[in-house]
Amino acid sequence: MEDSELTTYDCEKAETMKLLAMNQIGYSKQISLPVLDLSAKENVMNDIFMAAQYLNDLANTKGLRVFMHSTAGVTRTSTVLLTYMSLYKVHPNYDDLHKMLKWIRQYVDISTPNLKLVEKTIKTKREF
Repeated sequence: MEDSELTTYDCEKAETMKLLAMNQIGYSKQISLPVLDLSAKENVMNDIFMAAQYLNDLANTKGLRVFMHSTAGVTRTSTVLLTYMSLYKVHPNYDDLHKMLKWIRQYVDISTPNLKLVEKTIKTKREF
């Protein structure tokens, strides 16, 4: 995996979301996405959608394992993950946010996504 295969967003702010993309032989690259704190910006829905698209590109198109984390890993990470799982139908219950959240909480029990933002993003962007 060459560096040119991944788009890198240069974000020095602590509030950005970090993704670690890793291929099968262990090569990894950290990517910062400009998903600021969900309350820090009016039009955060586009950031959430863009992060979900990027996650889909890394995981499904490029076949990479992706580890994601925001500053605390509680709200932004689970909000992007739920949006991704629903938009790209990568979970058997992609149309039931509460069942997907229950699944996420098996791994990160403190996950507290912004469900209203996820629902709004899905409803608005599903036609893309």
